[in-house]
Formats: sequence, structure tokens, C-alpha cells
Amino acid sequence: MSRQPFVYLASPYRHKDPQVMHRRFEQAISAMLHAWEIGYPAFAPIVYTHPISVCLPWLPNQRYQSFDDRILAVADELWILQLDGWEQSEGLRHEEGLAKAMGKQVRYAPPSPMPYPIVDWQAVAEKIASWARHRPDNL
Repeated sequence: MSRQPFVYLASPYRHKDPQVMHRRFEQAISAMLHAWEIGYPAFAPIVYTHPISVCLPWLPNQRYQSFDDRILAVADELWILQLDGWEQSEGLRHEEGLAKAMGKQVRYAPPSPMPYPIVDWQAVAEKIASWARHRPDNL
């Protein structure tokens, strides 16, 4: 069985409208889950850092970039999710340039309908809390 490449799934994030940023977060989750489902282990930095950004909005972009660069360094490929604004994204330009400098394969993924819509965050939080209260002891 061949090993699928470990994918760094980049997407635009920053925007003046917080709702656009949150929508990009949801689209990144959906794309990441789809990649997993088709057999590609993928890391989407927005999925990991959006909740941090919401809780710690004063953290500078350089903190995120430094962390993301370390993950990109161990990834096999960079996939750029072409959401609205991807061509203007400074972060994506940085990630693309870094990946190319490291000799990594860069692919471009057009957005598709979200097969994993996540809209009721209160329900998600409740589900996680319920799981934590009732999880098996052997985890």
C-alpha cells in the first residue's frame, strides 16, 4: 500500500469582516475532512488557528506564520484552496513561496460545495462536552 503525501492545506483567512473569516474557517474544515476521507492526511492551519485567533485576537500574525512554517516544512505537498480572495492573500503567497523554495509539490484546489457543513457551533460544543463526560476510560 502506497503512502499518501502529508498535505498542508492553505487557504485565505484574514478579512475585514469577521463573518468572512469564519466562513473561510468552515470551508477549510470541510476541505480538510474531504482530503482525509479520500485518503490524504491533511493539516489546514486555519482549522487549528481560527479558534486561537478568536480567543487571543491580539496575537500578531508572525506567531501564526512561524508555527505554520514549521508544519509546512514537514508536509510533503502544499494544496492551495482557491477560496474567494486567495490570489490577494499575503499569507498564501508566503506559503506558496516557501513551499516552492523547499522543493515541495504545489497544487491548486478549487472550492467545492461543502460536503461537511458545520453551522451550529453550540451543538458542536455540546456534543464535545457530552463526549468528554461519557468517554470510555480506556482512551
